[in-house]
Amino acid sequence: VSAAREEVPGRRGFPGYMYTDLATIYERAGRVEGRNGSITQIPILTMPND
Repeated sequence: VSAAREEVPGRRGFPGYMYTDLATIYERAGRVEGRNGSITQIPILTMPND
């Protein structure tokens, strides 16, 4: 992925920032203004050869 984007590869060839970007998406996913409650997320990410 990194090579295709002409970036320095991180772990297993993926961009190093990919993991922090995913964390940011998960943090934002449950926010609903003016509403109370909770959301449970069970993200499942697989990498090649895992």
